[in-house]
Parts: sequence; structure tokens; C-alpha cells
Amino acid sequence: MKTLRAPNGQEHARGRKIEQRLYDLLVGARDAGSIYTFLQPDALALNPDGKLFLIEAKGQSLFVAPPFDGHGLPLDQLHRYRMIHAATGITTLLIVWDDEHVWRQWIHKLEDGPHFDTKGTSTGKRRIYPVTSFVQDAAGA
Repeated sequence: MKTLRAPNGQEHARGRKIEQRLYDLLVGARDAGSIYTFLQPDALALNPDGKLFLIEAKGQSLFVAPPFDGHGLPLDQLHRYRMIHAATGITTLLIVWDDEHVWRQWIHKLEDGPHFDTKGTSTGKRRIYPVTSFVQDAAGA
């Protein structure tokens, strides 16, 4: 098996352009009615039991209380992940890197616990979950 290497700067920039083109293509397909919705997860993985799951990775600063310190994701993105889960049973693992820790938890488990929605910013409303609802890994993990 061939060993993979990290992309160089030029390859990385080309990859970002292709991701944007794919996004634009999917928006067009959605607007034309040929697909209902879409999302671009950061990874698709297979667990040891043979079940597929999605991974959504975030790099963000800790949301500071009130009502609690936490992390989260945009509501529109959350709704699409929940829609995919309801339609297919495929779950999503949210992994968040902040300045000190790496946090991870299944979105459906986060939804079963405490959470709140922000009032919104230029990037829209976000759903925040308390850090106590996540499993904490060492920084840089």
C-alpha cells in the first residue's frame, strides 16, 4: 500500500477551490430541487462493528457562561446532521479543538442533554452544549 503524504501548499489551495466548487454545485442542485439538502462532513469513518459514522471537526474558543461553558455548532448544520441521522441512522461525532483541550461527543447524545441556542451573530445562531457533556481528550490529540 502506498504511503500518503500531506498535501503541499499549492495542492491544499487547489483542494479548497474544489471543495468550494462542489458546495456551489450542491447549492445549485438543492435550489433546482434535485436534492433536498446536503452537508459536507469533515470525515466519513467505519467503526469496528462495521457501522458508518460522520465526523464534524471544529476549532473554536470556549463559549463562556452564562448559562454554561461549552462548545457547539451552527443550528443549520446541526439540523442537517439530525436529518441525515433520522433518514439513515448514520450518527455524527462532533470533535472540537479549543486552546486547551480536545472535546468529543456524538451529536445525538449532546442533543439529549442540556443545550441552548445563541441569539445569533453574522454567522447565524449556534447550539451550545456544556463541556461536561463532552469527553475530554488531551490538547493536541
